[in-house]
Formats: sequence, C-alpha cells, structure tokens
Amino acid sequence: MACGVTPVAEEKPRAQPLQPSEGEESAPLASRSRRCREESPGELAVPVLLANCRRRSYGCPDCGKHFGQSSHLLQHQTVHSGERPFACAECQKRFAQSSDLVRHQRTHTGEKPYCCPDCGRRFSQSSNLRQHQRSAATGAADTRPFKCSQCGKTFGRRCHLLKHQSVHSAERPFACADCGKCFGQSSSLLQHRRAHAGDKRYQCSICERPFLQSSDLIKHQRTHTGEKPYPCGECEKRFNQRSHALKHRRTHHRSGDRA
Repeated sequence: MACGVTPVAEEKPRAQPLQPSEGEESAPLASRSRRCREESPGELAVPVLLANCRRRSYGCPDCGKHFGQSSHLLQHQTVHSGERPFACAECQKRFAQSSDLVRHQRTHTGEKPYCCPDCGRRFSQSSNLRQHQRSAATGAADTRPFKCSQCGKTFGRRCHLLKHQSVHSAERPFACADCGKCFGQSSSLLQHRRAHAGDKRYQCSICERPFLQSSDLIKHQRTHTGEKPYPCGECEKRFNQRSHALKHRRTHHRSGDRA
C-alpha cells in the first residue's frame, strides 16, 4: 500500500551568469542572449540576462558608446585621440584604421578587386561598386562630373581629377637628390628613390622574389594564383594585367576597322 508522502521534486541547479574565458572576446548582444537561453532555457530571468549582457559590453569613456568587442572599442578610441598608427609605405600618409590604409593603398597599386557581375567593370572600393549597381538598377548614369580637358577622362571627385592632370602637366616639382630626375607626385619620387637604395621591401610569400613596389608584387603573385581580374569586354577572354587587356582590345578595334 502506497504511503501518503508526496515525493519532493529535485531542485534544478540555477544557471550561473556566463563569463568569458581568459583571452576570449565578448560576443555581440544577440548571440550572447541566444547562448544564455540555450545553456539554461527558462531558468534565467530576462532582467538578469540583460544585466549580464550589459556588464560584458565595452564602453568608451569619452563618449559613452558601447561595443561588443574590445578590439572595436580600441579602434573607435582613435577617433578621440587623433592617433594614426597606420602609415602608407608609398607616400607616408597615415590613417587611424588599417582598413582605411588598405583602401588608400589601392590608389598606388591600381588594384580593383570589386567586379560588377553584370558589366564586368571593376572598382577599388565596395562602396563604389554598390553605387554603380544602384545607378544601373534605376537606369541613371554614373555621376562622374569632373572631366579632364586634355584627354576627356571623367572622375567622380575633383581631387582625383587634379591628381590625374599631373600626368598631362609639364610641372614636376619633386626632384630626386641623387640623379635630378623630376616627378609630378611625391609618391612617385619615393618609389624612384628606392631604386637608388636597392630597397626591395615587398617579397613574394611563395617564391621569395623581392620587389621595389607593392603593385609589382601584386602583379607577380597572379602568376602563382592564376588570377585574371581584367576582362576583355568584347569577348570572354581575361588577363592578369590591365595593359594586356588593353592591348588585346585593340585587336578587336582593328578587326572592326578592316571590316
């Protein structure tokens, strides 16, 4: 005969707030909330959960803005400090963030890694590709209002036009102290001076061949990777260097003239 004693339900252990392990950066708020629910569904009250998540965030002491990772906070703090730790090896211009330096370096190398899948046109920045795609979707023409009076080439920014015009200008104010050769841009002079110094700071990680300029290294690396970022536009052929693509396109134009 069963006794009248009601068994006491075993009490489940209460979930403890999750603490990041040593060396681990805190996850974003949404993923932290989901992780807490998976660890102890129904056990952790919402106010306690939110308090734990807030306690893990990284706050800027200058403006109070919060970040999910300490690296993001450190990157943000350069806005207040004015610190620019990332320097361009070509022209010595400095930047607060490494991503800004990477974008700037493409002005020296001519690299355009972002390709439009519809027309094959390439861009140095993803934002320029998105702007181009929006213009194509709405039927509007690209806004490149600054036109070179010498060759007709157009630019989206006036500073880009001014930089381009030095190609046509006879003015070359930057002179090499070793040989007297003059250049229109200071960055070109810096590149030239490395030739005197024998400074080949850019080395291929595959064959260890050194180069004076990062642009030469990038072009060389395509011989290893097989990358061909420059399409013909007239046919399906692609090339690993822009000059090769331009030379190939002229064969189409000559064929059209003979026809």
